[in-house]
Amino acid sequence: MNAEQLYQHNLAAIAAVSPEFAAALDALPVVGIKLLPTSEGGPTGQLWDDVTQQWVMIAHPERPAADAERIAGEIWQREPRVFCLMGLGLGHFAVAFAKRLLPHQRLGLFEPNPCLFKASMSLVDWQPLLAQPNAQVMIGDNLGAGLEHWWLTL
Repeated sequence: MNAEQLYQHNLAAIAAVSPEFAAALDALPVVGIKLLPTSEGGPTGQLWDDVTQQWVMIAHPERPAADAERIAGEIWQREPRVFCLMGLGLGHFAVAFAKRLLPHQRLGLFEPNPCLFKASMSLVDWQPLLAQPNAQVMIGDNLGAGLEHWWLTL
């Protein structure tokens, strides 16, 4: 799939769960994010940091997908029942980590920047993760309430 096809594929998966969120996401402009080519083939990215007034890397500069797979393999463990990921970056790590989940494990994914999530929809296939009953993705400004609800339902 090319980037536009992957974006449409992900948008359809989101629309199946929440048509309103999918429509809002589709209408959202992607700002403050630069996607850059890599030697791996898939792009990496930079995010504008308002605090430092500079672009910062949000994935490995040359091997974002391979690096995410490596780190997910190092961090994931069999024993924990709950994992919480704050900030999704370009999505490579979230998807790599989620595919390792066992049935007794839950994963909460929280991204305050909807523009960043929208950009990731052209890079990563979110459909398998969104279909997992033990993974929950929350996007947007009001993460406090979502995080509290997620935690209380564990």
